[in-house]
Amino acid sequence: MTIEVNIAIEGCCHGELDKIYAEVNKIDDSRRPELLIICGDFQSLRSEKDLYSISVPDKYKQLGDFHSYYNKEKVAPITTIFIGGNHEASNYLSELPYGGWVAPNIYYMGYSNVIWYKGIKIGGISGIYKSFDFYKPHYEKIPLNERSIKSIYHTRFEDYLKMSLIKQRNLNCFLSHDWPVNITNFGDLKTLLKIKPFFKRDISGGQLGSYPNWLLLKKLRPSYWFSAHLHVAFDATVKHENKRKLSGTITSNEPKNDNEIVLELNDELEDTKIKENSDETNLDNPEGKAENKDVENPKNEISLHLDHTYNRINPDEVNLELEEELKPKVPAEEISGGFSHTTFLALDKCLPKRKFLQVLKIPISTHESANTDSLYYDEEYVKINQFFETFRSSEFFKNLKMNDINEELIEQLQKEIINVKITDDFVVPQNFESNEENPMSQTKAYVERFFSNFESS
Repeated sequence: MTIEVNIAIEGCCHGELDKIYAEVNKIDDSRRPELLIICGDFQSLRSEKDLYSISVPDKYKQLGDFHSYYNKEKVAPITTIFIGGNHEASNYLSELPYGGWVAPNIYYMGYSNVIWYKGIKIGGISGIYKSFDFYKPHYEKIPLNERSIKSIYHTRFEDYLKMSLIKQRNLNCFLSHDWPVNITNFGDLKTLLKIKPFFKRDISGGQLGSYPNWLLLKKLRPSYWFSAHLHVAFDATVKHENKRKLSGTITSNEPKNDNEIVLELNDELEDTKIKENSDETNLDNPEGKAENKDVENPKNEISLHLDHTYNRINPDEVNLELEEELKPKVPAEEISGGFSHTTFLALDKCLPKRKFLQVLKIPISTHESANTDSLYYDEEYVKINQFFETFRSSEFFKNLKMNDINEELIEQLQKEIINVKITDDFVVPQNFESNEENPMSQTKAYVERFFSNFESS
């Protein structure tokens, strides 16, 4: 008999924790989730002092609900994990590059991470993709300036490569804020374009989403992939071939989607041409007219006031009530190197009559986390993090590009990672402290625990 755990997935949070938890509490006992996953734009603002670090126009800045949870005036009623988006309290989250508790019972995944909860393996990568920052290190310092307040949430090649090095590809769930590029080819594109007609140009140009995320979806082959960012609900199914390719041209061999609209898309995306993510839509340009873009001054970031411009409810929009369950026609089968197919689900932000919350049943494994309420670090990913402590400073890494990543290189690096010995357990400690005098305490504890006394064979 397969044992399953109910989990809830939420799209963009935008600081509306009270409303989200209220919706979770309305769910009947038979479907009551044990875990809540939030796919970015969480906004962990501890006080008004943090407002300077969030990339949002001043007139839309709000403190939100999080400060009450940080100050322990309220406690999250359900274990909550989240990744970062492009509207975050970046000063606070930058203190937790490997992840950590931002409040009791609320866990941030860090720049990238893999963790376990009750036998469910969950991977995630924070931020959104912008090609001009992709190969840069995480260089930003607090206080943030006009440039770094945006670059700090752009995903980096280091985190993409870390994810590419995962050998145990039995991920039940993977989280990203922006969508994998090309994912719209595998769902009901016709209905999506009814709701968001201005997506058509970016989809046609292969720019709606993250190219690295698409590569990770094809490499890791998780059972589920959850995203947010575009403030619309959308689901898709990507079937995987038995034999994966780690590099080279990506082609779509999946059966034709009857709902697909032909937009003269390029079916092939080349590794050497990393496309720009234009998800960061200019909301003052609802007609999608061409603009001059300054790559070092990304003015076209998607903004919180999306619904105040042109993202109003479409009268032709299909009914997206919360009670509707995402039900894959065929459950994903765990096979060598991942799952037989990936079910993609993007959700909206927390607004009335919008599909921002979904409950799913996830089969659990025999991992040691299955019989406890604790979060667990993934052993392999801890080893990958430890390996990068020295690898990231090497000239070899500094000169790596996407088209250098092939199966031979991946296997070579994986062998080095396997040889890393860590003499500790992997339970995530309950070590949250609302202590701004010692901001890096959880990161220091992680480094001391896993990096200071490591052994390699």
